[in-house]
Amino acid sequence: MSYFHPKELNVTHENLEIDYFDNEITRRDIFKRIDGIANSNKQSSQKVEIEGDYIKSPKTFYEITLPNKKPNLNWDPLKPSGFTARRLHLYGLLHSNIADVTDNNQNIIGELIIEHRPKTALNQKIFSCYLLEFSDEDNNNLDALVSYIDSNDDKPFELQLNTLTGKQTQHITYESEYDVVFVFMKTIPINNQSKNFIKNNLTTSTSLFTVSAPSKSYLNKLGEPEVKKTPKTDEKDKEDESGSQETFIGSMIKFGNLLYDGKTVEGNTNIDDVYMECELLDESDEKETAYVASQLKSSDSQKDQAIQFYKLISNFFLFIFLIVVSYMLIPSAYRELVLKGVVKWQMVISPDIATYHKYIQLVEYLILFIAFCYVMDYFRIGLTVKGKEIFTMFGILLVSIIAFGVAIIRIKKKTDIEFLTVEVNKRIVKLMYGDNEKIDFQFIDLFKLPFELASFGYLEGWKLFIPYMFCIMSLFSFVFFGLLKIKDGGFWTAQFLYFNLFVLYPSFYTAMKVNKEE
Repeated sequence: MSYFHPKELNVTHENLEIDYFDNEITRRDIFKRIDGIANSNKQSSQKVEIEGDYIKSPKTFYEITLPNKKPNLNWDPLKPSGFTARRLHLYGLLHSNIADVTDNNQNIIGELIIEHRPKTALNQKIFSCYLLEFSDEDNNNLDALVSYIDSNDDKPFELQLNTLTGKQTQHITYESEYDVVFVFMKTIPINNQSKNFIKNNLTTSTSLFTVSAPSKSYLNKLGEPEVKKTPKTDEKDKEDESGSQETFIGSMIKFGNLLYDGKTVEGNTNIDDVYMECELLDESDEKETAYVASQLKSSDSQKDQAIQFYKLISNFFLFIFLIVVSYMLIPSAYRELVLKGVVKWQMVISPDIATYHKYIQLVEYLILFIAFCYVMDYFRIGLTVKGKEIFTMFGILLVSIIAFGVAIIRIKKKTDIEFLTVEVNKRIVKLMYGDNEKIDFQFIDLFKLPFELASFGYLEGWKLFIPYMFCIMSLFSFVFFGLLKIKDGGFWTAQFLYFNLFVLYPSFYTAMKVNKEE
């Protein structure tokens, strides 16, 4: 069993508020339990004869049900922070592994454990452990409780936990699976009768939590001023908080981390590790649960309002950003690559303006088809591949850009004559689009279009493709793997190759072809 070393533990100053109510305990609230087996009130009908000598080791402990309904303990690190004392356990010394406290003090012989449960979460508890130390002081409420347990008195007993636990100054804190354990350093005195009862009857082992010291434990000092954060730290926390929201800007802030490790973890993702313990509640419990939830909600209302305001503002600026980018870039790129490209391509084949219109529309459909494939692929990756959830945002962003682009181009075609006037090889071509103009083509024409585009010079362009790919892949590798240190290299390399093959290089080569003087 590993040891706790209080002098070597990290010290914190987390706020802990404890306020126990006086409880009336009756005989039916007290249960004698056996550690390590399923507990039952039935007695064995036949004694088992054991040959030879054996060492007697008590296996029993006592469990007392507490009729509390309202929170008794508030601890800030956990949300919700309010916990209710539901059970009291009386054991022998469990934490005999606290250096210079319990390992060398023979008078510390037992522990009083208070089990706290939240109203709104079922799988996490807080156990407060109070060390019991023999002394010559006057009898206290715990001595009276031990005497009540050991007697046959049927009268109700008044338990005063606030008086009993007193004012504590520090406690060891550690986790046991999903539960939190507090071991308070100030002992509770007991008399000689209580000492003998605990030592002779109560077990020194438990299945409630782990007793051995874990690697992550610390010493929390109470009643000391909290160390305030510097303005720089507060500012950073605000940035982290804002960046964690489900907005485009927040997602972009997280993007670097997503690229780096290829995964995100939120909460407990292993459902097999979650256990639930249900307990019947009466009407007052339901009302109290609603009360506690409303109190917690009201205390965070200002923070929630600030977060909602941030999301609203960020989405608004995203909308404005899309409008500006779409208005400035998409029409110019469309005019240079599509209109001029098609006209220059078809000019050597046919002088008919209707032919130009037909192939312009075919190219438009081809671009929309490629964009649709990208949108569906992004949604597929974002919804099915673990750690790539941001691709869902990319898909939504791409749909928005396409919608803005199509709308702006249609408006330009109807209102701007100069937009449809292109100059190719020192020849002015005026394209005219009417509201009711229909262009007849068959689906086979769309299927043949990529092969026809190859005759425009793309087959010739493979000579340029090799040095182009060498330069662009070198730059990609330097940025992604050198600067950003991307671990999921295969995935991002494939995504870049697809984007380069279907978008970057065709656009680059078409721009060079269009602007080349014949």
